[in-house]
Amino acid sequence: MNPVSLLHAGKDQRLRSVLAKALPRAFPGSVLAHVDNLTAAFGQPMARDPEVQVLALEHPTAADLDRAQQAADDLALPRWTVVVFGPATIADAVPPEDWTEARIVPVLRAAVAGQVLRRENARLRGEFRTIGSRLNHDLRTPLSCILTMTELVGERLGQAEPEPSRLLHPIVASVDDSVRLIERLSLLAKATGVSEELESCNMGVVFSCALLRREAQIADSGVSVEQPPKWPTIKGHAALLESVWIDLLDNALRHGGKAIAVGWQREKSGWRFWMRDSGPPLGADRQADLFQPLHLLHRENAVSGLGLAIIRRLVELHGGHCGYEILPDGARFYFTLPEPVGAR
Repeated sequence: MNPVSLLHAGKDQRLRSVLAKALPRAFPGSVLAHVDNLTAAFGQPMARDPEVQVLALEHPTAADLDRAQQAADDLALPRWTVVVFGPATIADAVPPEDWTEARIVPVLRAAVAGQVLRRENARLRGEFRTIGSRLNHDLRTPLSCILTMTELVGERLGQAEPEPSRLLHPIVASVDDSVRLIERLSLLAKATGVSEELESCNMGVVFSCALLRREAQIADSGVSVEQPPKWPTIKGHAALLESVWIDLLDNALRHGGKAIAVGWQREKSGWRFWMRDSGPPLGADRQADLFQPLHLLHRENAVSGLGLAIIRRLVELHGGHCGYEILPDGARFYFTLPEPVGAR
């Protein structure tokens, strides 16, 4: 383990002495510093990788604890892991009776391990958000240029040579497919990097947006779409849930016959949303791989389509799960969303 920087914010001499003995036992070669309070702690130099900084906060107020836990360094990563020393009335605090070398050594080791994971998680989330944005912009721009020029060549060539101009149709179709794939992968990358709190959104508005995005395809296919008169308001990311509905609509339009129905029902722990179609149900051998997780896509026999795997990932990011049910008159895909703790 790389050296650790332990900063003690407090004046208790007994705790200072115990920390001075516990730190080298937990992390040899580490550095210990003392300040009188949290304000002074914020004035200290920030730790640099690979160093991990621990803040030993003595008898903090609720406001001080929140401020310390929300602190970030100049890389926008969690600045330190906070270990609270105080009465047992403070949540997760190390009480004075446990201020011994033997008790504090494992506390410091656990805190540092957690900090390493939190910083790595924050770093990866940021990288996913950046990759998602750059993937969408940097790849779509040249593809849009190819599509525009191909359509222009097709228009001019079609006036004089109608037959050869048809050779350009596969190029246009391939570019369209590539753009859709980029959009899906970009959305998945950005969704994986999402760390913002869930917001209230009406699922009816979310579904209507998805329906509008597929309005032309629905009209061309002659499929009817039935939806409930009322929808619930849930906690989630509207853009991600809209993508879930779009993928379900795409799947139903390809395989689901001429009638689609969507609905929802309240469950004990949240909501279940579903889309029923009138197409032939899938065999048992195919059902097992429907929502094949993305981390299994390296397998030689992995599914080629990403739609349902992306649905699964987006729903899991909301804390829910997906499923498939065979009905007497067709089949339906469903996904669940949990109700946030304390929402009622």
